[in-house]
Amino acid sequence: MKAFITGGTGFIGNNLVRKLISQGNQVGLLVREKSKTWRVSDLYKKIDFLRGDLTNQRDLKKLVQEYNPDFIYHFGTYGTFPASQQNTDTMSSVNVEGTSNLIDAAKKIPIINIGSSSEYGIKNKAMIESDICQPGKGYGKTKLLQTLHCEEKGIPTLRIFSAYGPWDEPVRLIPHLIKAKLNGEELHLRKIVRDYIYVEDILEAVLKATEQYDKIKGEILNIGSGQQYSIENILNKLNKINPRKLEINWDFNPVRIEPKIWVADITKAKKALEWEPKMSFEEGLKRTYEWFEGYLGEKL
Repeated sequence: MKAFITGGTGFIGNNLVRKLISQGNQVGLLVREKSKTWRVSDLYKKIDFLRGDLTNQRDLKKLVQEYNPDFIYHFGTYGTFPASQQNTDTMSSVNVEGTSNLIDAAKKIPIINIGSSSEYGIKNKAMIESDICQPGKGYGKTKLLQTLHCEEKGIPTLRIFSAYGPWDEPVRLIPHLIKAKLNGEELHLRKIVRDYIYVEDILEAVLKATEQYDKIKGEILNIGSGQQYSIENILNKLNKINPRKLEINWDFNPVRIEPKIWVADITKAKKALEWEPKMSFEEGLKRTYEWFEGYLGEKL
């Protein structure tokens, strides 16, 4: 298979790049001028680096048509982190207009769109695809518009919950906690709950979606573990891996209201993709800890 990947220098996208290469596939990676390429620095001779930008409609169209892939995996997004969520114009340009540009460029080439649990907004029960989405922030709103546009065009969307694993962004919660364990750092935390899913389970869902593409055209599928974990849960499990005691300062006056429930109903994905997560949270944390300890260490 010849694959074209947007957002492949990011956490999940990079893991997919490596997975596809290991299976003998040809991979083309859309890379912006300002992309952070530390995750793919060892892959320069193994993948096709395609310089381009989702927001440049004309150049993107030419790039996709010339590369002519069998499949497109759309991980490219803007606004994942709070600091970038203030730039609503860029979020709209990349997530909404960029997706539209990619769809136009692809023509009949199949696309798998990567969505976000942020599209749902705050709910008081497990999130299910039939829920009315009420995202509170600009990021969730632009991702929802992206998903709805894909749905209209018959493109399936995998709504990813809180991914973790090797190559994760060092500032995200689980790597942040691992770094503290490794270096004995003081922690400042607010109490949250999330549905954490190991990246290998996400990749399995992506590959299943590739195989079942005709069956899931235009569908939205939750990809999560189906269980939620608090920071206290994570710390307790990390303590079994590294018993080092840490000083923790809890923020009881967070800048935003945190939901008491944030978990995926994955019934639809199980049925449609014949998929379900295999990695236990304990084993996933252990593998993630060992990866960060061995690969990055003090660089975190």
